[in-house]
Amino acid sequence: MNMDANPEWIQLEDLPSLEALRDLLGQLEEILDCERAAVGALDQEQLTTATAAKHELIRNLEQLAEPVRDLPDDAVIVRSDDMEHRRLRAEAADYMMRVRAKARANALLLRDAMDAVSAALGIDPGAATYDKRARQRPFSRSNIIRAV
Repeated sequence: MNMDANPEWIQLEDLPSLEALRDLLGQLEEILDCERAAVGALDQEQLTTATAAKHELIRNLEQLAEPVRDLPDDAVIVRSDDMEHRRLRAEAADYMMRVRAKARANALLLRDAMDAVSAALGIDPGAATYDKRARQRPFSRSNIIRAV
């Protein structure tokens, strides 16, 4: 950290960025709801569509975070404290908590669905499999997806 120079003062939370963050998290929450429905219905096509949409939103969120990644070590971040900024920060935080909870729940649901499909197909997840050259390979859940 450069202590001799004056720090750079940066305001990161402009209203359009906060609104974009809130909107992207809202879209991600909707996609997670669709993903949950796809897992529950074992709909591989809908699950693939939801996964592609999630990846696109993640790229958008990463672009939104670029100014933070490029900050100098001695930067001082200033937050606006007006009501509109506070409201948008609170909305984004609420979305973030819901998105995290839904993502965790979907991961557990997906694991349970994979276990159920494995059991229905008579596949022991702890067993090894063989490739076309008769080499033993660890069991992979992706093999179940391809089988279904």
